[in-house]
Amino acid sequence: MPSQQDHFNAARQYQAYYDEYFREIEMKAPEPTLGQFCNDYRRETLRLLKKATLPRNHELPGVNCRGLPPDALQVFEPQFLKAAVKEYANPANVPR
Repeated sequence: MPSQQDHFNAARQYQAYYDEYFREIEMKAPEPTLGQFCNDYRRETLRLLKKATLPRNHELPGVNCRGLPPDALQVFEPQFLKAAVKEYANPANVPR
């Protein structure tokens, strides 16, 4: 069974991965907290990303990030990351 430190280290790896996308939207991926499970970090980061970048009429805001099982998380994660970058660059989503 993975230790808390193992989860923290894995979450740090995801943080570095997320930062590649977050830089494109002028943000920084949040830091994981010690004691947080890696998949919980991933879910919360996607939730933050969803709220910060996706318009309400996009298909992904209806996804409950906190409720995603690990196998669904793997499917939705790249979709959220790509959609966030795309929608951030979309001139129709610029606040007026």
